[in-house]
Amino acid sequence: MSLTPGIIASSLSGHLITGNFFLISQQVLGSTATTVTFSSIPSTYKSLQLRVLARETYASPSVTYNSNLTLNSNTNYTLHYLQGNNNSITAVGQTGNNVAYSYGVPSGSTLANTYGAAIIDIIDYSSTTKYKTIKSISGADVNNGTYNKIQINSALSLDTTAVTTITFNKATSAFDVGSTFSLYGVS
Repeated sequence: MSLTPGIIASSLSGHLITGNFFLISQQVLGSTATTVTFSSIPSTYKSLQLRVLARETYASPSVTYNSNLTLNSNTNYTLHYLQGNNNSITAVGQTGNNVAYSYGVPSGSTLANTYGAAIIDIIDYSSTTKYKTIKSISGADVNNGTYNKIQINSALSLDTTAVTTITFNKATSAFDVGSTFSLYGVS
């Protein structure tokens, strides 16, 4: 077995990470919002990563609801997700969706300052010859033993247009104050 310099260097720092992350934009909500949009995204990176901490204003008791994600104005997605919700597991595959589901968001009636977390990757976002692959892992714990959720998603945006706009939509209600959306470019 031979070790390449990259593996040796990464083991020195304790991480096996390739590439670099550069913060493009961050939005921290000072008021509620039904949509959060990143626009004029530069095409200078290999892929994009979104890191999200969010909750919603809907006051249903201790529930997590999905947030929707769209690229540009595309309304044609296929998706798969595997969701664990306490003692149940759900696996779904769908075609012909007008949005890509991204992650679960705790409702406004859950514990104060409880947020759902998600990491969402968009692969080959600047290509004009490929469909865009979206993958995410997310989770929310509302601390009641009923509506805790972890979810792994993959989606395919059936559009070859380079991604210049990303929109999060909360159809049930609105994203709550303090929700944070960060967009990174990955080189």
